[in-house]
Amino acid sequence: MKQPLTSSKLRKWSLEKLRALANNYALKVWAFQEEGKTDSDTYKRIAGELIHIVNIIDWKKEQKKLKPKNKY
Repeated sequence: MKQPLTSSKLRKWSLEKLRALANNYALKVWAFQEEGKTDSDTYKRIAGELIHIVNIIDWKKEQKKLKPKNKY
């Protein structure tokens, strides 16, 4: 059985992997919208997870800006 993805696990992923995951979720959300199933619980769960992934991506970008690059 697959282990669920937690916030702490997602924070360890690279931005590239997070963007790929966000693209997958965005495609699923778009498919639900095309079918007009925006009231279903599955749509709401997937949309919420997508927002969560985007928030982690934004957090990682901010953390990257805060860490100065040391050139020796």
